[in-house]
Amino acid sequence: MLTITDRWEGPVAYLVLAGELDLLTGVDLLAATEKVSEATEIILDCHELRFCDSSGIGTLLLARESARAVGADLRLIGVTGLVHRVLLVTGVLTELTGGGPISDQPPR
Repeated sequence: MLTITDRWEGPVAYLVLAGELDLLTGVDLLAATEKVSEATEIILDCHELRFCDSSGIGTLLLARESARAVGADLRLIGVTGLVHRVLLVTGVLTELTGGGPISDQPPR
């Protein structure tokens, strides 16, 4: 199960992901990123994301490309634990985090 909570900070959309990103829940993430496609930047807060498999990685990459197609940036913050390990081992961690610190906290 994946829950996605969105909030806005000006033109930046934050999507807080909690639970598991996999084949069954990837469609929910794509729908959520489409919903905020007018943002200039989409931040996926992964502090509460416990699991991500290869289809979840594919979904993250597809969401990033979809955001770019409409002129928005998409990056992950708060990547920890198993999700961090999976993204690191597959070589997409830096690409999806924008090369910045992965423990960034969203502004409050």
